[in-house]
Amino acid sequence: MVDRIPDARGYLVAGLLILGLSFMPLASGLYGYYVILPEIERSQEAVNQAAEEMGLNAIPGVSTDDHLSTLFITIIVIGVSMAVVGGILLSIALLKKRQNGDI
Repeated sequence: MVDRIPDARGYLVAGLLILGLSFMPLASGLYGYYVILPEIERSQEAVNQAAEEMGLNAIPGVSTDDHLSTLFITIIVIGVSMAVVGGILLSIALLKKRQNGDI
């Protein structure tokens, strides 16, 4: 008979893998939201100010919508969710090890 229930080692490996992979979207989302987004907003303000000085009210192709900030927030939420799932899998692995008497 094959045991289909993963042992603690499987949960440990999966938890560490997911936890490790969660740092990339979390770091890139935070960097984008706190570093890249303010630079883009600053450049958009400069373009809008220059357009107003020239007497233009709207410039086609330059928008001030929040799609980019929504993208960065979504990436941050994905990274946090992955970290939570990795932490849950690690706690399951530790619980299984404790029940087996390995700890």
